[in-house]
Amino acid sequence: EAEQKQKGAKKQTFAEWKKKKEEEERKQQEQQQQYIGGTLPEGTITPVTIGENGVNVKEYNGYGISMKYYEIVPTNVKKNLPIIIFLHGSGEIGSVSGVGNLPIVSYVANHYTRSNQQFIFLAPIAPTHGWYDNNTDAAKAIIDKTIQEYGADSSRIYITGMSMGGYGTWYMVGKYGNFFRAAMPMSGCSSGGFGASSYVNIPIYAIVGGQESDYKSCMSTLVEQINQQGGNATLDAVEGASHGTIQRYYQQEKIFDWLLSK
Repeated sequence: EAEQKQKGAKKQTFAEWKKKKEEEERKQQEQQQQYIGGTLPEGTITPVTIGENGVNVKEYNGYGISMKYYEIVPTNVKKNLPIIIFLHGSGEIGSVSGVGNLPIVSYVANHYTRSNQQFIFLAPIAPTHGWYDNNTDAAKAIIDKTIQEYGADSSRIYITGMSMGGYGTWYMVGKYGNFFRAAMPMSGCSSGGFGASSYVNIPIYAIVGGQESDYKSCMSTLVEQINQQGGNATLDAVEGASHGTIQRYYQQEKIFDWLLSK
């Protein structure tokens, strides 16, 4: 009887190992399938015009600050749409026109017709340096306000950001946890003081320029740590891209397709 129990324990151990191995292979396949890849687009940037193509600039007051933000909504916006929020870099602090000229804002405003855009796009403008403390609290409040205003789907909130906004993306995911469905930090590397374990519950697609050696090294390490703890993170190092050109990567529909597929 003892021998049979021992054999049963061995079989159970093998079954557990097999299950774990299959799970690892499944995650590896998922990461390969979700890889966007490709080269840096050459697309030009068309400045947005406030009041046209569904582009509005609104203002939120709270947490001791005043924060303006871009809002781009589809024509005849319907309920239960997802929200994509973008956090800008340090060069656009307090600048409405600066954020309006960024590739991602330009792309959303000018590429999508307002009838086929199936998401609400937000781009808050930080009045001071850094996406943390009051700035992130205000950005989160803007999302909450938008959910209430349009009846958006609170289970499908996606976040991305570049440079300072890349740091902010990591920070907000760490701070607000499963509030976000998926995240896409670009050229910004920091666990925000939360640790890799804070990022294991949602898909993360990290993007960095191939010429950004420091960011690339740091983001590669963080992505590896997330996956080692059971997460689902991918690093896309875009060949030939520098910190000054990597934002052009936003000018392709598959970026938004990846986010919205999660």
